[in-house]
Amino acid sequence: MEWKRLLGGAEENALVGRMAHGLPVTENDRNRLVAGDRDPVSLEGAGYRLFYHNPLDPRRLVFILATDAQG
Repeated sequence: MEWKRLLGGAEENALVGRMAHGLPVTENDRNRLVAGDRDPVSLEGAGYRLFYHNPLDPRRLVFILATDAQG
């Protein structure tokens, strides 16, 4: 199995930016995690991990590790 690492968020990394639209979570402008119909959760001083099918190649999985860089 081959692993690739992508650093930076959608604003810093073009490939991550291309994948972001197909992920089941987003971060809003208030630094809150939005997932489906659930109430947004604050990411202040926190982060999340997610295994999900790669939106650009659904035969592969991606592991997303996001943290509050400001916290």
